[in-house]
Amino acid sequence: MSSPSRSTVAVRALRRRAVASLAALLATAGFAALPTAPAQAVPLAPAAAVQPATTRACAAPAPGSAACFAVRRTDVAPAAAPTGYGPADLRQAYALTADSTRTVAIVDAYDDPTAEQDLTAYRSQYGLPACSTANGCFHKVNQTGAAAPLPAADPGWAGEISLDLDMVSAVCPHCTILLVEANDSLRTSLYAAEDYATGHAGYVSNSWGTPEYAGETGDDAHFDRPGVAITVSTGDSGYGTEYPAASPLVTAVGGTTLQRSGGARGWTETAWSGAGSGCSAYEPRPGFQQSVATGCAGRAIADVSAVADPGTGVAVYQTYGASGWTEYGGTSVAAPITAAVYALAGRPGAADRPAGYPYAYPGKLNDVTGGGNGSCGGSPLCAAGPGWDGPTGLGTPAGTPSFAATRLWQFAVVNSAWVATDVAAGAGGSATGTPSSDSGSTWVRGADGHLWQYFQQNGQWIAFDLTAATGVAVSGDPVGSGGGVYARDTNGHLVQFYVSGNAWVAFDVTAATGAAISAGPAVDGGVEYARGGNGDLLQFYVSNGAWVAFDVSAATGVPIAGAPQSQGGTVYARDAAGHLRQFFVSGGRWVSFDVSAATGAAIAGDPTAGGAVYARGSNGDLLQFYVANGAWVAFDVSAATGVPIAGNPVSLGGAQYARTAAGHLVQFFVSGGRWVSFDVSAATGTPVTGDPNGSSSAIWTT
Repeated sequence: MSSPSRSTVAVRALRRRAVASLAALLATAGFAALPTAPAQAVPLAPAAAVQPATTRACAAPAPGSAACFAVRRTDVAPAAAPTGYGPADLRQAYALTADSTRTVAIVDAYDDPTAEQDLTAYRSQYGLPACSTANGCFHKVNQTGAAAPLPAADPGWAGEISLDLDMVSAVCPHCTILLVEANDSLRTSLYAAEDYATGHAGYVSNSWGTPEYAGETGDDAHFDRPGVAITVSTGDSGYGTEYPAASPLVTAVGGTTLQRSGGARGWTETAWSGAGSGCSAYEPRPGFQQSVATGCAGRAIADVSAVADPGTGVAVYQTYGASGWTEYGGTSVAAPITAAVYALAGRPGAADRPAGYPYAYPGKLNDVTGGGNGSCGGSPLCAAGPGWDGPTGLGTPAGTPSFAATRLWQFAVVNSAWVATDVAAGAGGSATGTPSSDSGSTWVRGADGHLWQYFQQNGQWIAFDLTAATGVAVSGDPVGSGGGVYARDTNGHLVQFYVSGNAWVAFDVTAATGAAISAGPAVDGGVEYARGGNGDLLQFYVSNGAWVAFDVSAATGVPIAGAPQSQGGTVYARDAAGHLRQFFVSGGRWVSFDVSAATGAAIAGDPTAGGAVYARGSNGDLLQFYVANGAWVAFDVSAATGVPIAGNPVSLGGAQYARTAAGHLVQFFVSGGRWVSFDVSAATGTPVTGDPNGSSSAIWTT
């Protein structure tokens, strides 16, 4: 489609300025008064209809150097009032309601001599609180952390700096901002600035990069900062990879086209054609990416994304290298937005790799399913679709849950009252998914794919990293048994972890038996059960000193669709039709009984056994299955209590525990001959995101 005429562009610009000027007159001071609807900005027409004239703020990188990824529109004349998206637009589009006073660092090259003045103008325009050197909100230093001397000024990088400062301000108005200016755009200078930034802030944004190069894995040391959220733009040249976005130690941020729509969200996004993506040529596949199919043997780009299309660009105030209000795009927009979202989400765990957080809860992101950034045979590496894809990663922020550290919560009754203890926060470890407790320890998978053991010593909670001790990362929930623990590793192998000679070791059961797994395991009386890679129910046990795998599904003709549970030698699992199946040995052979067919009650989650069998029904209700007068019966506990559930339940001490759609941990039990429910989260003020599990004295969840 042809570009609009100059007169058309001028009319649009005048209309935008008029509306924006009116919004400026109506603005009130203070963040609390920010409008929820974007009255102060009028977005441009969709990128599909308008191909804006643009220029890159920074020149292509010379050997050994990096370039910024800011893209400035040249068809929008400098204006007295802003055009493009402003703070209220971005916060509404990404459902951001929180605020924070945490420090976000920005790493860029060269000096922007008017950075603070321009930041003041931007924040004043939108009624954001003042952020200056005088009030301690803004700090500008060189790559060693000194206030002087500052690097030489550069108008191109000044545009990048203005963009970064404005985006952090838009998303997190009360955040403190640390601007670290590298001496120049040499990689060595930028890495020195990175070292300072990651040592003085919990959230660091990098909107620059260079094509991947041999030896980059050695430079990963500059991004090896557990407990620090580091975001990096993926680039603006379409399909292809850049460093440091390719580092598995950072959150690689892709780009979208963001437009208003009439749907429930009020916005829609497609992959921006300029966003970088692809398979790293040098970097290994991180543990957190084992849960998604990327088509890459190593690191895949991106992880998440945000607006980047200059055709749906953001308002930026810049006077060094520009003349006031202008519009920018590029993945340089997305990286500082995402860094600020991490800051809104809270403090990362001290041992965490925050890049893994979105992979723990991908369903809490806006999944971008349309658009692309090049040609790669129709694979997800360059074409957006459901789930993970290269240009947009797992999606864009939908609030902060996918960017928050997961906590390991212990719920216990103390002095007749429920109490919640954040064990992971105190011990300094990480947790996600469903934990397991056994022999005084609780086991859980970390957001970084590490297997963590939590136990008390001298009254203090201790976190021990089994993956660091054994070199084996995990991708599934662990199950503790007899002082050891079983889990699925990142290759789909069943691994047994145990102590030998005062040291933790890992034994690869799959390598010994040739049977890979895709869900589970469950442990019952020294025997393990799991869903195989082909969907079959597998039994693992030791015979004559060697591990053996037996295919129960092959023996019964019934494959399974979820993780199995076992009690007293009987196994329960969900099949592909959503039926609850019982597997047991009768007459010396395995047989299967269809409990759902007998009761007429289908299930949607994995079952749990505790006297009776419990599972989430296809309608979201908690169902109890039991035998009465020789026949299976299904009782709808949720119908009796009025409380549906959203996850898998667990049985403990005669009660059932489950997570609701609102993230509440609820206890179900029989009192006075009828089922009742008690909201443990409401009693403790502690919402949960993971499914619960139990020990003899407490409930554990994340």
